[in-house]
Amino acid sequence: MKNNIFVALVLLNLISCTSNERVEENNLQTEITRSPLQSLDKLKFTIDSLIDVKEYLVAKIKLDSVILVNVDEPYFYFQRGVCQTQLIMHEEAISDFNKAISMDYKKDVCRSMIKFNELAISDNEIDF
Repeated sequence: MKNNIFVALVLLNLISCTSNERVEENNLQTEITRSPLQSLDKLKFTIDSLIDVKEYLVAKIKLDSVILVNVDEPYFYFQRGVCQTQLIMHEEAISDFNKAISMDYKKDVCRSMIKFNELAISDNEIDF
């Protein structure tokens, strides 16, 4: 039952992503190509803001597309791992935290997040 509710919420969030958000994401991708440093700062601010207001799915979708362009930026893997943890995508989160560790990014925090996700996998009753 809990999984069905979660799936329904995820689908509702996906449906609520308007075309304006897609246009904004495309504009952001174009901006990243033009001026990488300013755009990365703006993008990081946008991601942080989305996470602050618990818009994990929207942040994850943005991070998915941004990582395609910025594969060497560990911040994005870390933040996507945070979003995936909140979205109960534990195996994917572990993968992203391991990627961030391999890039020497917040190793202690990443290891703690990996342990948390491993516990969540082994015990489906963890309360968020």
